[in-house]
Amino acid sequence: MRWAILRIVPRRRTFALLARIGRWFRWAMPNRLAEAVPRIRPNASWVHSSSARKVVLLEGCVQAGATPEVNAALSYLLALNGIEAIRIPSESCCGSLALHLGAEQRALATMAENVAALFDAAQDCEAIVSTASGCGVTVKEYGHLLTGDAQIAERARWVAAHTLDAAELVASLDLPRAAEPKRVAWHAPCTLQHGQRIRGTVEQILRSAGHELVAVEDAHLCCGSAGTYSILQPEFAQELRRRKLVALAAQRPDVIATANVGCELHLAAASRIPVLHWLELLVTEDVE
Repeated sequence: MRWAILRIVPRRRTFALLARIGRWFRWAMPNRLAEAVPRIRPNASWVHSSSARKVVLLEGCVQAGATPEVNAALSYLLALNGIEAIRIPSESCCGSLALHLGAEQRALATMAENVAALFDAAQDCEAIVSTASGCGVTVKEYGHLLTGDAQIAERARWVAAHTLDAAELVASLDLPRAAEPKRVAWHAPCTLQHGQRIRGTVEQILRSAGHELVAVEDAHLCCGSAGTYSILQPEFAQELRRRKLVALAAQRPDVIATANVGCELHLAAASRIPVLHWLELLVTEDVE
């Protein structure tokens, strides 16, 4: 299982292809694998704009194949504010999966490749932006993780310092009001509230857009996704998810919102309430 995770998930195209195939054979898989197959929604394309203001928008690996509508939503919001979202073809997995699985050298090699790609591409950009909090927390640690080579270390610190979570950028934008305000149960991923220590920002953004946030007990607790934890420790992960969904559903919200693809897929696999990335609640028209 660890071998497969390391060699399949970080490869964006391979993962996307196998995820699509996996949907047809979910019935034949063990439960822990079947739940890991994302229920892919219709593909979404970025809104392209040309502007003097630019940001690099990280695509990651799992999110690019499983929930492409998230970056499409942010590209739409950026275009409304005169900011161009650009993608870097040579960007790869952030390295967190390998790091979590103890494959340190593989992780550091992947991170060094990303630093080389992002440092050159982002020189004329305002920021490097991550819409997956799990990726963002790792990229922000590049300066601490890549210290072996002086030149790479300097560039890694620059990349880390210029990386923002989407919430840090969106909080400064002019946003449209929600056409259909929702009652939202907000699940803050551990990588956002504990790793990046961003608390209250998404909540304020959603309220400003007109949504109502309902109370959620024990909001500081993990949902059980935790990178590869939901696959490698399914019993514990499923119990954590059960408790989290009870808390999230207690006030009967219209939707559950989160900020990380792992949490989104893990919760959605067992939730009767729709689970979305919070950025999707800010889009007032279909992004195609």
